[in-house]
Amino acid sequence: MKYILVEKIKKYISLKKLKIIMKYILLEKYKFIKKYIYLDKIEKYKKIYKKIFLEKIENYKKIYFSRETKNYKEIYSSRRN
Repeated sequence: MKYILVEKIKKYISLKKLKIIMKYILLEKYKFIKKYIYLDKIEKYKKIYKKIFLEKIENYKKIYFSRETKNYKEIYSSRRN
């Protein structure tokens, strides 16, 4: 999965909008992964948030393989079932 650090996105959108997006994609429920955002999920809301310059953000794309991301997948899937 593709992740981008929130710090990098802040350059392009306001913190308020960022929080709305994070809430929208349910990241705020999991505090330990709060600093990551899923680019593929943001794509879904591109029409809603037209001011997000995804083309520019793409340049800062990074893939993170960290404990947090692995934990997130496990916890998210177990809570959903």
